[in-house]
Amino acid sequence: MKSGDLGAYKWSESVPSGDTALFDAVRNLRHHLNGLRAVNVSWDSGLFVPSDDEKRQGWVVQDGRAISPVMDDGIIDAWPWCDGGFGEWYFFSTVPSELNLAAFCNWTGLSITDWASLVNIPTGFNLRQQLETARPHAVLGMGETLFAISSDRTVIKDFEQAFGKV
Repeated sequence: MKSGDLGAYKWSESVPSGDTALFDAVRNLRHHLNGLRAVNVSWDSGLFVPSDDEKRQGWVVQDGRAISPVMDDGIIDAWPWCDGGFGEWYFFSTVPSELNLAAFCNWTGLSITDWASLVNIPTGFNLRQQLETARPHAVLGMGETLFAISSDRTVIKDFEQAFGKV
């Protein structure tokens, strides 16, 4: 398990076991996520498209990104499963009007400790600046690692308790 600070945010990541999926993190951290809305930033390296049933439950699409209804236990229990594993979600109390969010999970082989290496490459982005601009309550993602980012240190503590030994 690795962890650190990224501006006002704390992060933690671990190498998941073969049977761990991103929705496990969503379910384990539900008490931090209830009342928030989730914005999809990556889904199997693409973007999540809500089904008709999910749309009837309140999922919407804005700027090409799926946005959950206000999260409750029902939404969390039915959280979408991503077979490919490369997924990332930003969780907000108020969804920003512009969703210019790049996914970190798709940078294969990078740890969040390496975030600054993406700043000056043509296809890269500044993760710290993105967090400071968007101001999510939490970010959960999974690529080669399972990770959590939050300005709320209890989210990170609970993530480490749940996934520190995977």
